[in-house]
Amino acid sequence: RMTRQARHTWILVAVVLALGLAAMGETLRDARNAPRPLLADAPQRVDAIELACASCDAPRRFQRVQGRWRLIAPWDVPADLESVERLLGISAIPVRRRFGDVPAPPESLGLAPPFATVSLGATRIEFGTTEAIDQARFVRIGGQVALVTDRISVTLLAPPERFVDRNPFADLRDGLAGVVEGGTPWPAARIAALAAWRAESVEAVPADAPRAGRALRLRDGAGREHGFLLAMREDRVLLLRDDRPLAWLLPAGTTLPD
Repeated sequence: RMTRQARHTWILVAVVLALGLAAMGETLRDARNAPRPLLADAPQRVDAIELACASCDAPRRFQRVQGRWRLIAPWDVPADLESVERLLGISAIPVRRRFGDVPAPPESLGLAPPFATVSLGATRIEFGTTEAIDQARFVRIGGQVALVTDRISVTLLAPPERFVDRNPFADLRDGLAGVVEGGTPWPAARIAALAAWRAESVEAVPADAPRAGRALRLRDGAGREHGFLLAMREDRVLLLRDDRPLAWLLPAGTTLPD
Protein backbone atom coordinates (compact mmCIF):
# COMPACT_ATOMS: atom_id res chain seq x y z
CA ARG A 1 0.00 0.00 0.00
CA MET A 2 1.39 3.45 -1.02
CA THR A 3 2.24 5.74 1.85
CA ARG A 4 1.22 9.38 1.93
CA GLN A 5 4.86 10.47 1.44
CA ALA A 6 5.27 8.23 -1.63
CA ARG A 7 2.01 9.55 -3.06
CA HIS A 8 3.20 13.14 -2.61
CA THR A 9 6.53 12.24 -4.25
CA TRP A 10 4.80 10.78 -7.31
CA ILE A 11 2.52 13.80 -7.56
CA LEU A 12 5.57 16.07 -7.48
CA VAL A 13 7.29 14.00 -10.18
CA ALA A 14 4.17 14.21 -12.36
CA VAL A 15 4.01 17.99 -11.94
CA VAL A 16 7.68 18.36 -12.85
CA LEU A 17 7.23 16.16 -15.93
CA ALA A 18 4.17 18.15 -17.02
CA LEU A 19 6.03 21.44 -16.66
CA GLY A 20 9.01 20.04 -18.56
CA LEU A 21 6.82 18.80 -21.42
CA ALA A 22 5.04 22.16 -21.58
CA ALA A 23 8.36 24.00 -21.73
CA MET A 24 9.64 21.61 -24.40
CA GLY A 25 6.49 22.15 -26.45
CA GLU A 26 6.87 25.92 -26.17
CA THR A 27 10.51 25.68 -27.28
CA LEU A 28 9.55 23.54 -30.27
CA ARG A 29 6.77 25.97 -31.25
CA ASP A 30 9.18 28.91 -31.00
CA ALA A 31 11.74 27.09 -33.12
CA ARG A 32 9.08 26.15 -35.67
CA ASN A 33 7.76 29.72 -35.87
CA ALA A 34 11.17 31.45 -35.84
CA PRO A 35 12.13 33.19 -39.10
CA ARG A 36 14.31 31.02 -41.32
CA PRO A 37 17.52 32.44 -42.82
CA LEU A 38 17.52 33.42 -46.48
CA LEU A 39 19.98 30.68 -47.40
CA ALA A 40 19.19 27.48 -45.54
CA ASP A 41 22.33 25.92 -47.05
CA ALA A 42 24.68 28.88 -46.80
CA PRO A 43 28.09 28.39 -48.44
CA GLN A 44 30.60 27.10 -45.89
CA ARG A 45 33.33 29.27 -47.34
CA VAL A 46 33.00 32.23 -49.67
CA ASP A 47 36.14 33.57 -51.32
CA ALA A 48 34.57 36.00 -53.78
CA ILE A 49 31.76 38.57 -53.50
CA GLU A 50 30.28 40.87 -56.12
CA LEU A 51 27.89 43.72 -55.35
CA ALA A 52 26.10 45.64 -58.09
CA CYS A 53 23.17 48.04 -58.02
CA ALA A 54 21.12 49.87 -60.61
CA SER A 55 22.46 53.27 -59.50
CA CYS A 56 26.10 52.17 -59.10
CA ASP A 57 28.73 53.23 -61.61
CA ALA A 58 30.47 49.86 -61.51
CA PRO A 59 30.30 46.62 -59.50
CA ARG A 60 32.23 46.27 -56.26
CA ARG A 61 34.21 43.03 -56.28
CA PHE A 62 35.87 41.41 -53.29
CA GLN A 63 38.35 38.56 -53.12
CA ARG A 64 39.81 36.65 -50.21
CA VAL A 65 43.57 36.66 -50.78
CA GLN A 66 45.82 34.71 -48.41
CA GLY A 67 43.13 34.84 -45.75
CA ARG A 68 42.49 38.60 -46.05
CA TRP A 69 39.67 40.32 -47.89
CA ARG A 70 40.50 42.82 -50.61
CA LEU A 71 38.30 45.15 -52.61
CA ILE A 72 39.62 44.35 -56.10
CA ALA A 73 37.25 46.57 -58.13
CA PRO A 74 36.98 49.44 -58.75
CA TRP A 75 40.38 49.60 -56.97
CA ASP A 76 42.70 47.00 -55.53
CA VAL A 77 42.97 47.83 -51.83
CA PRO A 78 42.43 46.06 -48.50
CA ALA A 79 38.73 45.84 -47.66
CA ASP A 80 36.98 46.94 -44.49
CA LEU A 81 36.23 43.69 -42.68
CA GLU A 82 33.00 44.90 -41.02
CA SER A 83 31.55 45.84 -44.41
CA VAL A 84 32.50 42.46 -45.86
CA GLU A 85 30.91 40.70 -42.87
CA ARG A 86 27.67 42.60 -43.52
CA LEU A 87 27.64 41.31 -47.10
CA LEU A 88 28.37 37.76 -45.96
CA GLY A 89 25.59 38.13 -43.39
CA ILE A 90 23.02 38.48 -46.17
CA SER A 91 22.77 34.69 -46.21
CA ALA A 92 21.31 34.81 -42.68
CA ILE A 93 18.74 37.60 -43.20
CA PRO A 94 15.41 36.46 -41.66
CA VAL A 95 12.76 35.50 -44.22
CA ARG A 96 9.28 36.85 -43.59
CA ARG A 97 7.64 34.74 -46.29
CA ARG A 98 8.59 32.42 -49.13
CA PHE A 99 6.46 32.10 -52.23
CA GLY A 100 5.94 28.82 -54.04
CA ASP A 101 5.09 30.76 -57.20
CA VAL A 102 6.25 34.23 -58.15
CA PRO A 103 3.50 36.41 -56.58
CA ALA A 104 3.49 39.05 -59.32
CA PRO A 105 5.32 39.99 -62.52
CA PRO A 106 9.05 40.52 -61.74
CA GLU A 107 8.78 44.14 -62.93
CA SER A 108 6.24 44.95 -60.21
CA LEU A 109 8.53 43.44 -57.57
CA GLY A 110 11.50 45.52 -58.67
CA LEU A 111 13.29 42.41 -59.96
CA ALA A 112 13.41 43.21 -63.67
CA PRO A 113 15.93 44.71 -63.47
CA PRO A 114 16.78 44.12 -59.79
CA PHE A 115 17.40 47.00 -57.43
CA ALA A 116 20.72 45.35 -56.51
CA THR A 117 22.46 42.00 -56.76
CA VAL A 118 24.94 40.28 -54.47
CA SER A 119 26.85 37.17 -55.49
CA LEU A 120 28.28 35.14 -52.62
CA GLY A 121 30.57 32.79 -54.49
CA ALA A 122 28.33 31.07 -57.04
CA THR A 123 25.06 32.09 -55.30
CA ARG A 124 23.41 35.13 -56.88
CA ILE A 125 20.85 37.04 -54.79
CA GLU A 126 18.65 39.64 -56.50
CA PHE A 127 16.99 42.39 -54.46
CA GLY A 128 13.76 44.02 -55.56
CA THR A 129 11.48 46.71 -54.19
CA THR A 130 10.07 46.92 -50.66
CA GLU A 131 6.60 45.63 -49.82
CA ALA A 132 4.21 48.51 -49.08
CA ILE A 133 2.84 47.42 -45.70
CA ASP A 134 5.84 46.47 -43.55
CA GLN A 135 8.73 47.53 -45.84
CA ALA A 136 10.11 44.00 -46.21
CA ARG A 137 12.14 43.58 -49.39
CA PHE A 138 11.53 41.12 -52.20
CA VAL A 139 14.52 38.94 -53.08
CA ARG A 140 14.98 36.25 -55.69
CA ILE A 141 17.43 33.35 -55.71
CA GLY A 142 17.14 31.33 -58.88
CA GLY A 143 13.42 30.80 -59.38
CA GLN A 144 12.41 31.35 -55.74
CA VAL A 145 11.07 34.65 -54.42
CA ALA A 146 10.90 35.65 -50.76
CA LEU A 147 10.21 38.64 -48.54
CA VAL A 148 13.05 39.44 -46.12
CA THR A 149 13.63 41.90 -43.32
CA ASP A 150 15.29 44.89 -44.96
CA ARG A 151 18.57 45.30 -43.02
CA ILE A 152 20.97 45.71 -45.90
CA SER A 153 19.81 48.55 -48.17
CA VAL A 154 22.35 51.06 -46.86
CA THR A 155 25.21 48.64 -47.53
CA LEU A 156 23.89 47.73 -50.98
CA LEU A 157 23.90 51.40 -52.02
CA ALA A 158 27.16 52.39 -50.32
CA PRO A 159 29.83 53.94 -52.56
CA PRO A 160 32.93 51.79 -53.07
CA GLU A 161 35.13 53.88 -50.78
CA ARG A 162 32.94 52.80 -47.83
CA PHE A 163 34.34 49.28 -48.30
CA VAL A 164 37.99 50.36 -48.00
CA ASP A 165 39.98 49.51 -44.86
CA ARG A 166 40.25 52.63 -42.68
CA ASN A 167 43.85 51.74 -41.88
CA PRO A 168 45.71 53.77 -44.56
CA PHE A 169 48.75 51.50 -44.21
CA ALA A 170 46.94 48.15 -44.42
CA ASP A 171 48.62 47.48 -47.78
CA LEU A 172 52.12 47.81 -46.36
CA ARG A 173 53.64 44.36 -46.01
CA ASP A 174 55.14 43.68 -42.57
CA GLY A 175 54.28 47.15 -41.32
CA LEU A 176 55.73 50.62 -41.71
CA ALA A 177 59.53 50.47 -41.56
CA GLY A 178 60.61 53.92 -42.71
CA VAL A 179 59.45 57.34 -43.90
CA VAL A 180 61.39 59.84 -45.98
CA GLU A 181 60.24 63.43 -46.51
CA GLY A 182 62.17 65.76 -48.79
CA GLY A 183 65.14 63.40 -48.73
CA THR A 184 65.26 63.33 -44.90
CA PRO A 185 64.38 60.15 -42.98
CA TRP A 186 61.92 60.49 -40.14
CA PRO A 187 62.95 59.48 -36.62
CA ALA A 188 61.47 56.31 -35.14
CA ALA A 189 59.09 58.13 -32.76
CA ARG A 190 57.49 60.08 -35.60
CA ILE A 191 57.13 56.91 -37.70
CA ALA A 192 55.42 55.14 -34.79
CA ALA A 193 52.95 58.03 -34.39
CA LEU A 194 52.10 57.89 -38.11
CA ALA A 195 51.70 54.09 -38.09
CA ALA A 196 49.06 54.37 -35.34
CA TRP A 197 46.74 56.53 -37.45
CA ARG A 198 43.28 55.18 -38.30
CA ALA A 199 40.92 57.14 -40.52
CA GLU A 200 37.42 58.22 -39.59
CA SER A 201 36.35 57.66 -43.20
CA VAL A 202 37.73 57.07 -46.68
CA GLU A 203 36.88 59.31 -49.64
CA ALA A 204 37.20 58.96 -53.39
CA VAL A 205 39.35 61.71 -54.90
CA PRO A 206 38.32 63.12 -58.31
CA ALA A 207 41.01 62.78 -60.97
CA ASP A 208 41.15 66.56 -61.49
CA ALA A 209 41.34 67.43 -57.78
CA PRO A 210 44.39 69.55 -56.84
CA ARG A 211 47.04 67.66 -54.88
CA ALA A 212 49.07 69.81 -52.53
CA GLY A 213 50.74 68.84 -49.29
CA ARG A 214 53.76 67.09 -47.83
CA ALA A 215 55.06 64.29 -50.05
CA LEU A 216 56.14 61.17 -48.17
CA ARG A 217 57.91 58.00 -49.29
CA LEU A 218 56.94 55.12 -47.02
CA ARG A 219 58.92 51.88 -46.91
CA ASP A 220 57.30 48.71 -45.67
CA GLY A 221 58.94 45.76 -43.93
CA ALA A 222 59.43 43.99 -47.26
CA GLY A 223 61.42 46.91 -48.67
CA ARG A 224 58.71 48.19 -51.03
CA GLU A 225 58.12 51.94 -51.32
CA HIS A 226 54.74 53.68 -51.34
CA GLY A 227 53.97 57.31 -52.10
CA PHE A 228 51.61 59.27 -49.84
CA LEU A 229 50.63 62.91 -49.47
CA LEU A 230 49.86 64.62 -46.16
CA ALA A 231 47.35 67.43 -46.61
CA MET A 232 44.96 69.60 -44.62
CA ARG A 233 41.29 70.35 -45.24
CA GLU A 234 40.39 73.21 -42.97
CA ASP A 235 41.35 71.70 -39.57
CA ARG A 236 41.32 68.02 -40.63
CA VAL A 237 44.25 65.89 -41.75
CA LEU A 238 44.00 63.97 -45.02
CA LEU A 239 46.32 61.20 -46.14
CA LEU A 240 46.29 60.44 -49.87
CA ARG A 241 47.90 57.58 -51.80
CA ASP A 242 49.84 58.42 -54.95
CA ASP A 243 48.68 55.31 -56.81
CA ARG A 244 45.00 55.25 -55.77
CA PRO A 245 42.32 57.97 -56.05
CA LEU A 246 41.60 57.69 -52.32
CA ALA A 247 42.00 59.87 -49.25
CA TRP A 248 41.83 58.82 -45.62
CA LEU A 249 40.20 61.50 -43.43
CA LEU A 250 41.70 61.44 -39.94
CA PRO A 251 39.60 62.11 -36.80
CA ALA A 252 39.23 65.67 -35.57
CA GLY A 253 42.12 66.65 -33.35
CA THR A 254 44.71 64.65 -35.32
CA THR A 255 47.76 66.84 -35.93
CA LEU A 256 50.47 66.63 -38.55
CA PRO A 257 53.73 65.09 -37.31
CA ASP A 258 56.34 67.72 -36.44
